[in-house]
Amino acid sequence: MIRRATLLDDVTRLVARHFDLSVAALRGPGRTARVALARQVVFYLAHRHGGATLGRIGLYFSRHHTTVLHGVQRIQTLLRAGDPVSAVVLRVIPFISQVTL
Repeated sequence: MIRRATLLDDVTRLVARHFDLSVAALRGPGRTARVALARQVVFYLAHRHGGATLGRIGLYFSRHHTTVLHGVQRIQTLLRAGDPVSAVVLRVIPFISQVTL
């Protein structure tokens, strides 16, 4: 049986590519600034633009839902401040609309 990729798989893959990281690095325990930022971008995109729940995202990344919430809020703050991460977020958003949960 072929398993269809989920929204989280697709968003994680897209963000990993933009940050030049592996999916395993994003899903793993690493907490370097680059990995953490990329992971938080996935949290934000999957939740705000993909409709995934905080709990579902947390399970996918083996994180508590409050950690996911913190990541979503951090990216929202960076977007409002005009941080360069905005460019990555804006590049990935159009692809999310093509993926279904």
